[in-house]
Formats: sequence, C-alpha cells, structure tokens
Amino acid sequence: MIYIKSLLVGTLTLLLSVVTYVIISFWFMSRKYAALISSGVEISFDLSSLVYSPLFWLVAVSGFALGFVWVFRSAAR
Repeated sequence: MIYIKSLLVGTLTLLLSVVTYVIISFWFMSRKYAALISSGVEISFDLSSLVYSPLFWLVAVSGFALGFVWVFRSAAR
C-alpha cells in the first residue's frame, strides 16, 4: 500500500511540476518577446518544443522523484 500511495503522489507532483513549468516558460517567453508582441507581430507557442527540451524532462523526473520519496519516507516510519 505504501508503494501505491507513493506512486499516486509522485504522479500528482509530476503533473503539477509540468504544468508549472509550462506556465513559467510561457510567461518567460512572452516577456522575452514583448517588444515584438507590442508591435503587432504574431508569435506562436509550440508546446512540443518544450517536451523535447532536456530541462522539461529534468523538471518532470525530479517532480516525480520528490513526491515519491517524500511520501515513501513518511509512510515507512
């Protein structure tokens, strides 16, 4: 039961970390190209380019690992 609970919390923290990463990267890119946006140029946001980034996978795996280890250690006591 400890493993199932840890997997569920790890998956939840993975999803939260990915959503947070996408929101922060979207905000950062919109600030980076704010001059182009204000001049009327349309800028597209390609979500698939974030998935192929190594930083995305680092955030996703570390989010899962932190959630899994946190619950596993507290439940094992």
